[in-house]
Amino acid sequence: MEFQRGNSSINQRLNTTSPVVYFTATFPYAMLIVLLIRGVTLPGAYLGIQFYLYPDLGRLSDPQ
Repeated sequence: MEFQRGNSSINQRLNTTSPVVYFTATFPYAMLIVLLIRGVTLPGAYLGIQFYLYPDLGRLSDPQ
């Protein structure tokens, strides 16, 4: 009898915490997507992405 009461208490806790788990698992990904869209739409973003993807390899031979 005591085992059933303890088991139902655990089930109730699991059912109430599941929305919190869903939120904390998906919220960071949603924020990353929002920030990515925001960053890509800023002025000069294309130049920054181009600078990142196509580095100037001639600068590696420059000692300074």
